[in-house]
Amino acid sequence: MVVSPHHPSIAAPADPESKYPHQQIGCASNACQANTFVNGVCPHQGPDLQCCMEKSSCFFLVAYADGSGAQGSLVEDEIQIGEIKTQAVFGGMLTDFGDFQRRGVDGILGLAYPPLACNPTCLKPVFDEMVGRKKVKEDMFSICFAGAGGSLVLGGFDAKMAKSRPFYVPLLKEKERSFYRVGLNESLIVGGVEVSMPEMKTAIVDSGTTLIMFSKNTFDKLAKHLKTAHCDVPDLCERNSWFQEIQCFTEDEEILDKMPTIEIPFSNGEKLELEARDYLIPIYNELSKFRCVGMGTMGSDADVILGNTINTKYLTIYDRQRERMGFAVTEKNCGRVLPTSSDQTDGSQRSVSSDVLNDAPKRFVHGRENVILAGGAAGCSVLKTCADCAANFACAYSYKTKLCLPRAEHDTLIPYPYCHGDFCYCSVRVYFRP
Repeated sequence: MVVSPHHPSIAAPADPESKYPHQQIGCASNACQANTFVNGVCPHQGPDLQCCMEKSSCFFLVAYADGSGAQGSLVEDEIQIGEIKTQAVFGGMLTDFGDFQRRGVDGILGLAYPPLACNPTCLKPVFDEMVGRKKVKEDMFSICFAGAGGSLVLGGFDAKMAKSRPFYVPLLKEKERSFYRVGLNESLIVGGVEVSMPEMKTAIVDSGTTLIMFSKNTFDKLAKHLKTAHCDVPDLCERNSWFQEIQCFTEDEEILDKMPTIEIPFSNGEKLELEARDYLIPIYNELSKFRCVGMGTMGSDADVILGNTINTKYLTIYDRQRERMGFAVTEKNCGRVLPTSSDQTDGSQRSVSSDVLNDAPKRFVHGRENVILAGGAAGCSVLKTCADCAANFACAYSYKTKLCLPRAEHDTLIPYPYCHGDFCYCSVRVYFRP
């Protein structure tokens, strides 16, 4: 199960023959809302314009900007996370499409605000059910990442996961909350020098985004400043500089030592501080060590998305009760801290931790496979999207040319400039899914 603050709750399977018991939501149920029928999306129209499956169950659909998604029927079941159990209605996947499903993942535990859980029927997110049923004392959760592991705490945060006391940033006032959006100070502080960034007015905090995502103008301005003020860093100021979005290079201690600290100031004066070892992400295999620039560009209505590049350094606290976001420097072993019921959380909340990521695919640790690629390679050129290319074992996708090519001829030790399978970040620009 993947945890994301910006998704509805989805799980598999929804098959009536499944060994997992559940109750399908009927088309006539109050949970299958009237006037949700969308022509061209819903398979069947219910008597009160409900969006229904052909077999009289309520239809479920979620589709994202990258063309991925899932569909099936709404189901009701008991959900248990750590020690907390609650009844909830969620989407049961019958089929998925695009780059939605990952190996080793059965679904998404959505922690979104309710307005983001409409697809087209609006679901009450599982965490909101827990809060409403008083299964947790505080409307708050926190996420800690640690390499391939991590912890989710519902109802508070655990101080053992952090090296420092958290600081807090208010969520922006909005008529209807959707994303976890905070105010920025329209600047970056690079090596102690403040660089004006007029487009950096707000940021969305999202653990479902892999990198820090800037507008292209902001990223280009940061790159220009670095290549003007820090030419003592090896190869940084060369014409073919390694400092490009999602660019990888052989790990060099001199680069890590000389690259400046980058600070992201919030509108209330607090700031996130990233050293080179934080924003140059390590990718190791049996033969070599590499670093990749943990920043990218996007085309969306968000100024900045603070993704996993931030989450791996900072314990992130989603304090919805007090309408604020909290950040504290993470302990290295936070993924192995597994408190159950505890009075040691901030504010003495009852918290439950779940090691949510330890079973996830280890995307950053791999070696060159000794494989024979045949058959499917001939058809790589007809695959037009990164997701379709990545799904074909015989193919490799080129980030630079946007072409799908035979993997036997274009395999690389690191997932750049060619990638394959789960090592392709096809959705890196669109994990922010409006």
